[in-house]
Parts: sequence; structure tokens; C-alpha cells
Amino acid sequence: MEAPDSLQLNSQYSHNVRERAQWERSRVITFCDICKRELENGNRSGGSLKKFVWTSIATKFKNETGLTYDSQQMKHKWDMLKKEWKNWRILKRLATGLGWNPRKGTIDATDDWWDRNIKANPEIAKFRAKGIDPELEDKLGFLFDDTAEQIKNDRRYMPHFKDCIGAIDGTHIPASIPVTDQLPISGEKGCQRKT
Repeated sequence: MEAPDSLQLNSQYSHNVRERAQWERSRVITFCDICKRELENGNRSGGSLKKFVWTSIATKFKNETGLTYDSQQMKHKWDMLKKEWKNWRILKRLATGLGWNPRKGTIDATDDWWDRNIKANPEIAKFRAKGIDPELEDKLGFLFDDTAEQIKNDRRYMPHFKDCIGAIDGTHIPASIPVTDQLPISGEKGCQRKT
């Protein structure tokens, strides 16, 4: 007996259906490492990578993992990780003065605090049970932090303020710059030039 036309049609085109990408931890780490190398090679365009790079990333990802994901899936993963990173940073800014749950790797707060903040931003709900893995957090920070390359790579800009999380939300974080490392400001008294 012959299969109905609809079944034949489905079997003819099933090879064109793209399989959903599965992103277990090791694959995400590999993806981030590949993207980092592309950024280090100067392939940034605004807040993302240059359009032509996604095909290259898909090829490199296949070479390293044996998995065939297309350039669109690579770009989509980038966008999802960027969104996750931004929400994680928002959550950490909200959490000033709260504790840390090392078992969960996330903020240690009351149910009331979580309920209030999730209501205000439902995107942070996923972090209630588990935060971003510390290794992945470092990689995402490299990929998505908005600090300009000139500032990141030039010792003259903020060298003594690394890891001062919370400074933007008004939390006082004591920091001092040794006199030998201070840069003179025109017309400023008390700051001597380096010799």
C-alpha cells in the first residue's frame, strides 16, 4: 500500500528541517572560546560580531565538537547569551548588600525579595535556582562587557578600580591610588607628575 501524499511530502522535505541546537555546558564554553578568538582578531561590529564571521564560527564549532549548527544558530546563541548576561548583571546590581549562596551559585535572598524583583523583571527568575557558572561568567564578561577596548587595554584607564562591583549604584567602595600611579590633572594641586 502506498503512503498518503502528505506523508510522502513530509519525508521529501524532512532533510531540510533544521534540528534544534542542544547547548550543554561544554558546548557553550567552546562557543564562547571561538567567539573570543574572533573578537581578539578584531571582528567586532558594534555589540556583536561582523556578519561574515558567523559562518566561520559555525565551521570552527563543527571542527571542535563534531556538531553541525548553522550560522543563524550561532548568531541566535550569541544573542541569547548576551541577553542572559545583561539580566545576570542587572540581578547582581540589585543584590547589593545581600548574601551569596555558593551551593546554588546565586544571590541568597528572601522569597519576598525574589518575588518583588522577579515581578519587576521576569527575566531574572531563572537565576533564583542557579546562577551563571563562574567560568562561563568570565567568558561572557569578556564577550559582552561594554567597556571600550581602548579603556580595557590601556593601563591609564581605571587600573585600580577592577572588580569594584556596586560602585555605579551608589554603594561606596573604598579605593585608593598610590601617589606614584596618580596622573596629574591640569590645575590640580597636590598631585605631582611622574618622573
